[in-house]
Amino acid sequence: MQRKSAFIKFITALLTGVILCQTAGCKGFFDSNGPSWDYNSEINKAAARNHKPFTGAISSDPEYDLPEMTEPFKVIDISAWQEKVDFKAVAESGVDGVILRLARYDMDKDTYFDRNYSEAKKNGLMVGCYYFMGAQSTDEAYSDAEKVTKLLDEKKYELELPVFYDVEDEHGSLSGNISSLDRQLLTDIIKTFCETMRENGYYTGYYSTVSFAEKEYYPEQLCQYPFWVARWSESVSAQLTYYVWQYSATGSVPGVNGECDINLCFADFCTYIEKHGYNNLSK
Repeated sequence: MQRKSAFIKFITALLTGVILCQTAGCKGFFDSNGPSWDYNSEINKAAARNHKPFTGAISSDPEYDLPEMTEPFKVIDISAWQEKVDFKAVAESGVDGVILRLARYDMDKDTYFDRNYSEAKKNGLMVGCYYFMGAQSTDEAYSDAEKVTKLLDEKKYELELPVFYDVEDEHGSLSGNISSLDRQLLTDIIKTFCETMRENGYYTGYYSTVSFAEKEYYPEQLCQYPFWVARWSESVSAQLTYYVWQYSATGSVPGVNGECDINLCFADFCTYIEKHGYNNLSK
């Protein structure tokens, strides 16, 4: 009986650690003190099934309301680093979607993007993409958005998940070092990319680690753009609103060579994107 009571307390703590939050006009999920989820844990599968429903709104503007959703779904993100992925095995493992690397600031299209896109679609997975940024100014962010738009317009790729701006430092590389930028400038760079992409017909958000978001820019100014957060450590809490949670950078998924990132998605992006005709999907 004592062990059962402890189990219930653990589940309660886990569920209340990830709660709905509204700060500075943002609504979404944030993690106040809960540990990272191991998706293979039966305890955490139960927590996912009983997760509080997503309420829908991400700003005071109804234009940005996302449909209500009662359960998160599993998404992986991959690039040419994983080489040839068996997407049939990925889909059969319980993964619902994939976020593919489209390109980087210092390279053209990922060499595996077209293959990954077609194979993921063939096996019924939702698809989104990301672009690794290196912009040092809002002008360069605008150029990034134009580059991404051109790449996506080439074959009218249909994306059920957002396009994400990958906001992280290039580990000391001069051309990709964005942590040296003024905090407001980096915020404006992210906003410029996301807004330009929206104007070009692509529903767009941004990605970074918890620490980078808290120290290097102002996420509270970016509420209208869905935040994809990377938080892998049990010792790090995410006092931020987010809609996709990358909870592992060393995951193992059938069909994927080596390790890959694994995420939980808390928003029904597909319904919203289709409704508004973004990402080459019809209204």
